[in-house]
Amino acid sequence: GSICVFVFGRADVIVDVNGSFLAGQGFNPLAPTRIADSRNGIGTSGVGTVGTVDGSGAPLVMSVAGLVGGNAGRLVSVSMNVTAIGVDANPAGGYVTVYACGDVPNASNLNFVPGEITPNAVLAPVSADGTICIHVFGRAHIIVDVNGVITTSD
Repeated sequence: GSICVFVFGRADVIVDVNGSFLAGQGFNPLAPTRIADSRNGIGTSGVGTVGTVDGSGAPLVMSVAGLVGGNAGRLVSVSMNVTAIGVDANPAGGYVTVYACGDVPNASNLNFVPGEITPNAVLAPVSADGTICIHVFGRAHIIVDVNGVITTSD
């Protein structure tokens, strides 16, 4: 039940757990599908950049219930690639957190610095109403490509 982390050299290490499989759940791959791109309004209601440099901005709220057709109650998590592009942040950088809407967890799914394009694979839980939230500490355009879902077998 444990993991090992090896560093060749010296480093401070932070490990954030982003999911696990429970009995009765399964992964269902999907054809990669872009469900959000704030640069051109896909899935974002023309939001533009998400977040504020001081982290006080509202999250991007996205419905993902449609990914499983009429069985939205079976949806547990979404597997996706999230990209921050056109970022603005303080010199130390910023981050993106993808989560089941509610309280923002004290963790990040990707970290960025100004001038960089930063993608990362994300496994995010889904809220009971079929939504996910994306919080940006900093300001960035957000692109979300889904590649699978985790559902219950019930």
